[in-house]
Amino acid sequence: MTAHEVLELTSNSVPIGDPVSNTQVFVLDERLHPVPPGVAGELYLAGTQLARGYLGRPGLTTERFIANPFGEPGTRLYRTGDIVRWRPFGGTGSGTLEYLDRADFQVKVRGFRIELGEIEVAMRSLPQVREAVASVRQGSSVQSSDRIVAFVVPTGDQLDIPAMRSDLARLLPSYMIPQGFVTLDAVPLNINGKVDRKALPEPEVTPRPYRAPRSTTENVVAAAFAEVLDVPGKVGLDDDFFEVGGTSLSAVKVVARVREYLFTEVPLPWLFLHPTVEQLAGRIDAEAVGVGSDAVGPFDSVLPLKTGGSGAPVFCFHPVTGLSWSFAGLARHLGDNRPVYGLQSPAVQEGAALPADIDAWADEYMRTIRNIAPHGPY
Repeated sequence: MTAHEVLELTSNSVPIGDPVSNTQVFVLDERLHPVPPGVAGELYLAGTQLARGYLGRPGLTTERFIANPFGEPGTRLYRTGDIVRWRPFGGTGSGTLEYLDRADFQVKVRGFRIELGEIEVAMRSLPQVREAVASVRQGSSVQSSDRIVAFVVPTGDQLDIPAMRSDLARLLPSYMIPQGFVTLDAVPLNINGKVDRKALPEPEVTPRPYRAPRSTTENVVAAAFAEVLDVPGKVGLDDDFFEVGGTSLSAVKVVARVREYLFTEVPLPWLFLHPTVEQLAGRIDAEAVGVGSDAVGPFDSVLPLKTGGSGAPVFCFHPVTGLSWSFAGLARHLGDNRPVYGLQSPAVQEGAALPADIDAWADEYMRTIRNIAPHGPY
């Protein structure tokens, strides 16, 4: 019920096109809300050409044919099970549907719902990749996190893994970047010509270059990462807590383990702001000798996520929790020249007076912003 005329191949992915006459297509999330261009969602079909159901299969009909919230009463949508996205307007093939994968390959890793097809599309766009398949491999124990592994057919003799990670960081959020890469001569296919995921080899995860911890604090932090996350191999100075499988829940366990070993206070936000072994250990040591004693507290009105750079600063308003710790991962994606600040609610600050109404809240936040950057635009 969609069609696309292929005039030339401009990428590794051919779109599935636009709806044909008397047909409507919708790309929806789990709550049947339309998703914006570029965001993966499930494809639903509607229109006069839609069948009434599956003959003699009422259960499957009920599962696949649902009430249409966008049409006239009594009309229905067909849930295809295909994961697609609208190509963003402005680029080649913009405004058309692009197939990513089946909904059967939607997975949940470390609390994030992930479309494996979206990872594969990003990887196929890289110059050193001819073909790619993303898969999830279970951790070695109950406590360890599942890991995303990419199986890659390279265009050259070998893969430049660090360069690939860097390129993917510009296309995908950090939780969707594979932890391991496996080189293949060819992707295994079944008799129908589709990827045979069961035939993919067991991965030998390629680790990042290892720098050994040097000080007592660095060794303690590395040991806490390894124990809580059940990281295979050694944890080095450059290992990022969130990249090796950390979540907000396991962050609490890591901080508790470090406190236990070092007999010192380690606030939870430090791990969000300094996620590598070297960074967190450096913050702990600096605080111990008083260098960091004038640092902003984790519940203060402003959480400086990155203060260096002369570019226009970015101000992030807190979510309903009142805390802006969740924006810590954003700073690394905005370049080295742009400061990033999180604004936090007065409600989380001990003894702070709360603004009386929404206008007063806005005035309070505007004063905070102007104390940092007196002149806009904001």
